[in-house]
Amino acid sequence: RTGPMRLSVVLSSAGVASRRAAEDIIRAQRVKVNGEVQILPQTKVDPARDNVQVDDQVLHTRNQPMYYFAVHKPKGYVCSNARQGDGKIVEDLFADWRMQWERKNERMEDLVPRLPPRLVAVGRLDSATTGLLLVTNDGTWAQRVAHPSNGITKEYIVTAGSPVTQRQLRDVQAGTTVEGKHVKPMSAELLLDENRSNASRCRVKVVVNEGRHHEVRELMKNAGVDLKQLKRTRIGGLRLAGLGMGQILELKGQALKRVLDKGLQGNIS
Repeated sequence: RTGPMRLSVVLSSAGVASRRAAEDIIRAQRVKVNGEVQILPQTKVDPARDNVQVDDQVLHTRNQPMYYFAVHKPKGYVCSNARQGDGKIVEDLFADWRMQWERKNERMEDLVPRLPPRLVAVGRLDSATTGLLLVTNDGTWAQRVAHPSNGITKEYIVTAGSPVTQRQLRDVQAGTTVEGKHVKPMSAELLLDENRSNASRCRVKVVVNEGRHHEVRELMKNAGVDLKQLKRTRIGGLRLAGLGMGQILELKGQALKRVLDKGLQGNIS
């Protein structure tokens, strides 16, 4: 996008903060345009011409690099960037990466400090759910992955506290109401036990398209399944296998393409 834009839009587009948080930052007199403090979020600026600073750090809006990560989210981590008390957030898993980024970008070509990219989760996993999570600063790409109209499916493994009956499985397949809308999984099936080569009846693989809030948990609750663990193992054509718990991996090349490729089922590594 080119030409004059609202200052709050410029900040959010550059990954400084969400649109609303950017407005608060501006009102707090933390933003300068061409050396002058601005307090109105609606102030029009041209990112290609104007010098924008946040907390005296130059905002680089042109040729901003995009980052894409796969994360193996552990239990107990929240996907929001806003920390609640002493709670853990996914951002904490990026501490080492951010240190490396800051060392690499410290006092670069123009001899001014740069703002680190604002990374956000693509969709969310609740605190108790583990597994594959995508994190990026590319809002357009995130929307392509998350929006149901693009057909990017997500696969989950449910571990139940007791054997899942055929009737319960049929109830899961039939769907339930989530957020006022009837939803049903694309598929739901019992997994084979690796040791006995037959259905363990305690593990169910569920594939969903829409990914509404707590959709898989609601499907299980409606069917009377005693859900003990929930893990996301695939997004699009990208599988979790190869990434240890709590690890992050920057996605490039074929690994990045797999996310949007509905025909691939490749592992991360």
